[in-house]
Amino acid sequence: MRRAVRARPRHRSRRGYLYVAVMMVSVMVSVMGFAAIRIAHDGLRTATARADCEEATLLARTAVEFGVNRVDSNATWRTTYVSGNTAETFSLGNGTFEWKLTDDDGVLADDGTDSVWLTGTGRVNDAVVVRRVRLVPAGDALDCLGVPLCVNSNLTVATLVDLTTDTVLHANGNLTATAVDADVLGDASATGTVSGDVSGTSVSGAATRTLPGSDVFDFYLDNGTQIDVDALPGSGANTPVIENLVLAPTVNPFGGGTNPLGIYVVDCGFKTLTVRNCRIVGTLVVLNPGSASGVSGSVHWEPAAPNYPALLVAGSFRIGHDVDALSESTHATNFNPAGVPYHGSFDGDTSDTYPSHLRGIVYTSDTLVLPFGSPTAKIVGCAVTQSVIATSPTEFCFSDVHLNDPPPGFRSGPKMAISPTSWHRDVAP
Repeated sequence: MRRAVRARPRHRSRRGYLYVAVMMVSVMVSVMGFAAIRIAHDGLRTATARADCEEATLLARTAVEFGVNRVDSNATWRTTYVSGNTAETFSLGNGTFEWKLTDDDGVLADDGTDSVWLTGTGRVNDAVVVRRVRLVPAGDALDCLGVPLCVNSNLTVATLVDLTTDTVLHANGNLTATAVDADVLGDASATGTVSGDVSGTSVSGAATRTLPGSDVFDFYLDNGTQIDVDALPGSGANTPVIENLVLAPTVNPFGGGTNPLGIYVVDCGFKTLTVRNCRIVGTLVVLNPGSASGVSGSVHWEPAAPNYPALLVAGSFRIGHDVDALSESTHATNFNPAGVPYHGSFDGDTSDTYPSHLRGIVYTSDTLVLPFGSPTAKIVGCAVTQSVIATSPTEFCFSDVHLNDPPPGFRSGPKMAISPTSWHRDVAP
């Protein structure tokens, strides 16, 4: 007798698999949904943070502009505000902005020639943006620019030395030309007394003339192009030299790029820098020069901008160049190549000559040395120095270009202007 075979209930197994599959899909959909919500939330938070940062940036710039306006509209701002302290805070839009002034020496009111830092801060929720600019004096010319030589101490003319001027030489101390054959050929004035051989008018007890402070370098360091002293010939022997070349806004033979303002900065590292037998159309800023650094040979030197300084030295410097013409054939150098014309013309030959002089403002923060045994050097413009050693004949010719249109660093008074390339983005406090 055949036994009946019972079929297995396969449909139950199928229903179990289907249930698990449905649950897995549900979980995946839930996870994807939560992920989408999280992504949307993070995106919203990122977008909000970005918007906050953009608004804080605008507020920081507004703070700077507001601070400049406050300074420009307040002739006594140096005594109104305190260096390093927040001047004012305002609410605007979704946030706040504040501004402050900071003097490098910590005191705003001690020197009207000082530059200052203006810091603007914008805040929106957690976003904080800080902008900082340098303000430089933009008022009247310092009166040291009113004479072709202004010395901030005594001026003593050595034996057999003639200092020649077409106007007046001034000393904020005493001016003395009593040595044998020591002469001032022209007028002389001194805050103390004038004594000795002066061919023109002598004025004792004259008003003290104001010289720039250490901030005189700030604009030029902010806007200058660095020349590595080790890129100069002779640097390995600690005697770097700039010679037989043209240095100008469009020409920099030493690498590091050119400078549209013609401002070049050399940190000598106390090596002895010599500038000779070259043509410079620009402003040379010399830092940390060796004690015998200076100008010699023949030079045709003028700033790229007519009212700018030709030479700024943080230290002492010797001016003893020759008045003999700078000759292309003698130095096998074309001094008016394409891009650096002389009186509007350029060429490719080496047959031209150029008058040898240093035209513009010459400033030394320490001593201007007119070295013994040098030929008669010629400065056309204004030499400004803390002290002078006058042991070589020198001609000082006045130019009112700088007095009528003083360059950065040689102005004073309450009016200030932003140094163009000094904008910084600082770390938020």
